[in-house]
Amino acid sequence: MNPDHYEQHLNPDKTLPEVKLYQGKKSLMSSKVQTTHHYEVLNKNNLSIGGFLLSVPNAPHPESAAFIRQMSIRVGPHEFAQQGFGKATYLAILKRLGDTKLHSGEINEGSKKIWQWLVQKGVAKQIDPTDANGEYETI
Repeated sequence: MNPDHYEQHLNPDKTLPEVKLYQGKKSLMSSKVQTTHHYEVLNKNNLSIGGFLLSVPNAPHPESAAFIRQMSIRVGPHEFAQQGFGKATYLAILKRLGDTKLHSGEINEGSKKIWQWLVQKGVAKQIDPTDANGEYETI
């Protein structure tokens, strides 16, 4: 999907904070099917606010998907809590992936809320709506 499409659907009023994704230079795992990299999430001041692992297919095709794992955005009694950095990070990931689908894999409560937001905005679906802890993917 066109990166502008995600921006229009997920951040039309430009209210999400600015984030940058910094990809580690060395892949953590690589196979014939996919490569996994660690990404650091930086705020507009280039301060690290979290990180995640992203496994991306080596030869994308319509049925392939990237998988996100171990998403962590620092929250607590400082500027990053409840400011939309998680949503902004997912938006940045989707823009980077373009036409490659994103699949949730196992998720925690924070990620589940973001995936539900993505569903509400019309860019994702829950794979099995009858499973309360189900997996999600972009559409």
